[in-house]
Amino acid sequence: MTHFAESELADLARGIRVSRRKELQAHLVACSKCRKSVEIWRGIREAAEARGSAQPPDNSVRMVKGAFALHRPRKASRMSQFATLLFDSFLQPAMQEGVRGVQTSVGERVRQLLYRGGSYVVDLHMERQEGSGLVVLVGQVFDLSRKGGYNVVRVVLERDRSILAAAVATEFGEFVFEYEEKGNMRLRLETLGQKALTIPLVDQGNPVAALARAGS
Repeated sequence: MTHFAESELADLARGIRVSRRKELQAHLVACSKCRKSVEIWRGIREAAEARGSAQPPDNSVRMVKGAFALHRPRKASRMSQFATLLFDSFLQPAMQEGVRGVQTSVGERVRQLLYRGGSYVVDLHMERQEGSGLVVLVGQVFDLSRKGGYNVVRVVLERDRSILAAAVATEFGEFVFEYEEKGNMRLRLETLGQKALTIPLVDQGNPVAALARAGS
């Protein structure tokens, strides 16, 4: 038995005019395979129609539009500013015996940093994973100029000007990266209509170099 093409079966299921409609309907009476295909296409059409009536939250729409806008190809720009290091837990005096800054039982594997650049404050929590040598970076961006709403921020992780990873911060400004600590690591925060903000990622074992790098 010769079967009809899937495109014709799909058109029939969607109610689109088919040139061989009478032949196709007669064929379906005897062909269970083509009947099953038509049923599948009808199910897909009904599911699409049901989803089409659903409206996503306005905040989700803004976030997706902003993410697409930030990922559009654009000319490279040197317009950027370096963030200022406000706090480094490695450089804080001991709070009590055996504890320095925000150190816990994990010792110097955990580090907290706070940066400021323009209207943005960036809180970073870095933890070296024992055994693997990888660093897990959890960050949060705060925009002090916005009293409400959400400003989309694209966060780029770079090593020696090569992009390792990129992510769009959540509506709460949060982002996470995991990376191997070597070379000149830094973050770049991009927001539409503003200069990019550059944050040098400090060496976990070298606080002095961290200050020099942050001030450069």
